[in-house]
Amino acid sequence: MQEVIRRQTRRGAWTDLESGPRDPLTGLPDRSTVERCLRQLAARPGGVSVAVVRIDHAQRLEAERGEAFMERLTAHVARTLVECLRDDDLVGRLSGRQFILLLRVPDARAGRAACERLRLRVASRPIEGVNPSISVGLTDVQDTPKPRWGTPNRR
Repeated sequence: MQEVIRRQTRRGAWTDLESGPRDPLTGLPDRSTVERCLRQLAARPGGVSVAVVRIDHAQRLEAERGEAFMERLTAHVARTLVECLRDDDLVGRLSGRQFILLLRVPDARAGRAACERLRLRVASRPIEGVNPSISVGLTDVQDTPKPRWGTPNRR
């Protein structure tokens, strides 16, 4: 797993991530590293979508199967996400059972299609008799309104 992630971060737009902090369970870049990349990408032209991925039913699964299973499930979902992403995309660990994806896409429609493919791939890879499912929230950075500091709203 660690080697796959190292190869991913050496490719494409993420070459500066090699030295960044990593999540100890998954080996993925941590939240601060991904946020730094997002700030750099937002300043560049081109499409970037940001997706937050959450493992569904985490509390119920942890109660039924225990914390050790949830750690294996989290690592399993992380591996699946890494294997499915293209060279220009990045997956990082946001917190607990959440991941963040930075997707280099031309528009929001392509971002939605990429997330749907990821959702289906995760659901099709069972672990210990459990078919995991994920929920995905997606935003397109170019579609997000930019704050206009110091400019009053005029009607």
